[in-house]
Amino acid sequence: MITREALLLSLESLKESSSAFPPLESAVGGVLKLVNTYETMTQNQDDIRNFRVRVDTIQDSLVKVFGSDESYVRHLTTTQHQALEAFDRSIQRIVQDLDDLASTGEGRFRRFVLARRHRSQFLELLARLSDADNDFRRSLELDIHHGVHKIGLMAAAHHSLVEAHHSVVEEHLHAVKTTLAHFESSPDRRVNGIYLSLPDSIGLFAVARS
Repeated sequence: MITREALLLSLESLKESSSAFPPLESAVGGVLKLVNTYETMTQNQDDIRNFRVRVDTIQDSLVKVFGSDESYVRHLTTTQHQALEAFDRSIQRIVQDLDDLASTGEGRFRRFVLARRHRSQFLELLARLSDADNDFRRSLELDIHHGVHKIGLMAAAHHSLVEAHHSVVEEHLHAVKTTLAHFESSPDRRVNGIYLSLPDSIGLFAVARS
């Protein structure tokens, strides 16, 4: 089972490294608050285990996409920005609802009673956290798929351009070879042939340099 201390330590480290990017810092801060609040309000070990697993998954997703240092800022796409901002909004709403629930349970014994009475609400909050994480990762996966597709289109366009360039070179080369093949032994005819082949030779040189 993932320990609370290890989870908090890794989240704190991620939050410190995300100070240059407020949306990420806010999202990680919200998740940290969820950990601190949620585990003081429920005694069910299965719920705690599931909660920690989900939080650990969220952290892995954030680190995988945004990295563990400030280098991630240079690589973010518009979709990644929007996905993170939407995720942060979802996290902050869950934090607010959990705070509202916690405010009704002042005192250790009362929190214990409320934890039993409101288990369905805790499970609902966990489900919402899972949904927010799934939506976030789905948006990122679609963005990656779009990026790969875009690269494929660019590669195909480049290939077509190379093919067209090669075709033009072949055409000029064929014209030069055809003209040279008609050279005759007469110096005059040979000179005329050279003049005739000159435009294609110049064209071949120009295409080769382009």
